Amino acid sequence: MSGQPIDAGLTCPDCDSDFVLYEAEPGIYGVTILHDETCPTYRAREARINRLRAQIAEQEAHA
Repeated sequence: MSGQPIDAGLTCPDCDSDFVLYEAEPGIYGVTILHDETCPTYRAREARINRLRAQIAEQEAHA
């Protein structure tokens, strides 16, 4: 992938996010979006993940 252009559209519309491109395996690439901590998109995503984790923990406690 070296020398190939990367789509610069990998940003968040709500903050000055940045991104990290990484190679997970040879020829398999991934992208991590780095949001600002005050970003509403990031905060909503984190809240949703925390709710799901709590639901899973509750289900496991009752299993």
